[in-house]
Amino acid sequence: MNAVCPGWVATDMGGSGGRPVADGAASVVWAATLPNDGPTGGFFRDGKPLDW
Repeated sequence: MNAVCPGWVATDMGGSGGRPVADGAASVVWAATLPNDGPTGGFFRDGKPLDW
């Protein structure tokens, strides 16, 4: 299992200064479609690991 941060996204809650919703969603889709032998136990944004 992994955790994903979509980053600051331009939504009603995030405001207009964030990145496009599609970019934030792409991080979530990337994690949701990882193969069974993909990374686990990580925290990611844009397919790259982030420090906890």
